[in-house]
Amino acid sequence: MESLNRYECIHPYAASTIRFHARKLAQSGICRSADQEDIEQELMLDLHRRLPRYNPERARIKTFIADIVDKRAATLVEHARASKRGGAMQMISLHTPVAQDDGHAVELGDTLSTDQGLWADHGMPWHERAEWRVDLQRELSQLPATLQATAAAVSVASITEVAAARKVSRALIHKELSQIGQRLRKVF
Repeated sequence: MESLNRYECIHPYAASTIRFHARKLAQSGICRSADQEDIEQELMLDLHRRLPRYNPERARIKTFIADIVDKRAATLVEHARASKRGGAMQMISLHTPVAQDDGHAVELGDTLSTDQGLWADHGMPWHERAEWRVDLQRELSQLPATLQATAAAVSVASITEVAAARKVSRALIHKELSQIGQRLRKVF
């Protein structure tokens, strides 16, 4: 099916490159939730946003267009594959209210049975677990502020989410977690 998007005022090479990539992505089935026209619009919008950064002294316009469109198409494929691996999943609190069959709201954690392993005791009596948590909190409070912040952040979000929020690499978060682990292994 031919696209109905119109590109009269757009560089002809940009239009043909974008149509080519959109058609290939739509035919591949990788980007399931988007059809060819949606992909074209996404690629065109990205090119439009980046066009002001074009520097004719660094490259020809066709090279610039090809580079931008190729990279955005690759990013769309990356995101589609990540969502298939569960990258689109988000953490949800066990305190989130959910509706029961009778219409009353209860917390999500109350709907899970103990056989599902959520509250497993792992062979440790509750009072020992409580003492262990107190010891852990004490040791975490002894860490430098940056490591405390990292420990708190990864307790409620994934490493990827923490890295994105702090605008740092995941490698830095892993390094900080390794430092935390080394300090805690000395104690426990």
